[in-house]
Amino acid sequence: MASIPSVAPARNHGRFLIWSRINRAFFERDNFSTTLILFSLYLLSIAVTYLTLVAPEKSYIKTWLNDVMFLLDTANRVHQGQIPYRDFHFFYGPLVAFIPALGLDIGLKGGVIFGFDSVVVGGLVLLVAVVTMSRRLTLPSAVMTFVYIWLLIVVPMGEGRPFDENSWGTYYNRHGWAALIVILLFYVEPELVRPRDKWIDAIALSILVPRITEPRSLA
Repeated sequence: MASIPSVAPARNHGRFLIWSRINRAFFERDNFSTTLILFSLYLLSIAVTYLTLVAPEKSYIKTWLNDVMFLLDTANRVHQGQIPYRDFHFFYGPLVAFIPALGLDIGLKGGVIFGFDSVVVGGLVLLVAVVTMSRRLTLPSAVMTFVYIWLLIVVPMGEGRPFDENSWGTYYNRHGWAALIVILLFYVEPELVRPRDKWIDAIALSILVPRITEPRSLA
């Protein structure tokens, strides 16, 4: 009497479960898998940003020295106790002045304070992006969008400029564009809309919208 194999079906079942999980993660909206991977990327991106832009305590720029010197002067004024719009003329939003000044307060120097600004803004915008994309996009789309937003925030290079023209000049524009990209993701309908999701979206938008309007002229 022939024996009935018991191992092969178990192996096939295991392969089927693995393939189903991969298929669901890459081609369907799987909130758990997408959130887990995006949050891991979030932690990794913040760590890499800090280790490359802040930890070395060095900064190199090649262009837009006028804008960089203006931003350094603004941060130093705030660090010394002056208030923008009252003690000196300033036509950008307050975050452009106060976050780099906070970098000076904790002991950072020179252009490193703009790397610190990228860590702070990136940590906030990317966290909101993770919450937004995990409920709206498939894993490949979410990962590609996340990486693009991260690079847009942290790379010291102007939009459309040659890759070797490093500068922190107009960095606030890139931060605003990154926040705008996340806001545009709200046009994608979530797979499941619960009452708490509406509150989450409202809180996310309340964080991002000031970042969009903040770099604009207040005159």
